[in-house]
Amino acid sequence: QGGVKATLSGYLGLYDEFAHAHVSVIGHEAIARNIKHIVNTNNAKSHEDLVNGQIHGNFGAGDSCHMFYSTGMASSIELYGDLTLTEYDTHAGKFAIEVVGDGMFTVENPFGNERPLYLSFLTSSVAGTYSNATVSYDNWQYELDPFNNEDLRHEVKTEDIGMIPSGQHNITVTLNSEPKLFRIVGLSFSDGTAVPLKYGFGPNYHHTS
Repeated sequence: QGGVKATLSGYLGLYDEFAHAHVSVIGHEAIARNIKHIVNTNNAKSHEDLVNGQIHGNFGAGDSCHMFYSTGMASSIELYGDLTLTEYDTHAGKFAIEVVGDGMFTVENPFGNERPLYLSFLTSSVAGTYSNATVSYDNWQYELDPFNNEDLRHEVKTEDIGMIPSGQHNITVTLNSEPKLFRIVGLSFSDGTAVPLKYGFGPNYHHTS
């Protein structure tokens, strides 16, 4: 009996601590590793073949994704004002750019053309956990609502917030409600052909391709 309990306890981290029917970020990473292993051991085609072969799907002109939810690696993103990269859950090793007031972050579009910027942030099914936020750049602004109605206490959501030209640019963040807390866990550029998942991310999102 003790062996069974020990075996089952080893899998608890693969599931969300509040919504047990849903896979956690660690669980998504484990799934991604297994899929990668299956692909690699079955003589998968090269990255170029996968990109160019429509029958296998198309990653288009590439993507640049920085997901620091489980790594804390966001050195390429400069933070100003009331924005700080924080390990907000030391037990689970979860990181976010915590916004506790108005501020700004710098992000770089490494491509030679305008691209949509996807922002990943934490949501909660408990109203009042996080503040509503507005992100703005140049001539546009986008409202972010951190509430979800899927009974998930803390879950990642990704939204296309607007187009960003090539190069380095400043994005302003303003909090619009109490409590003054908003958590950003990733920033991604894509050409729209391949976009980040709405919920959950695998380890291969830490790359530029």
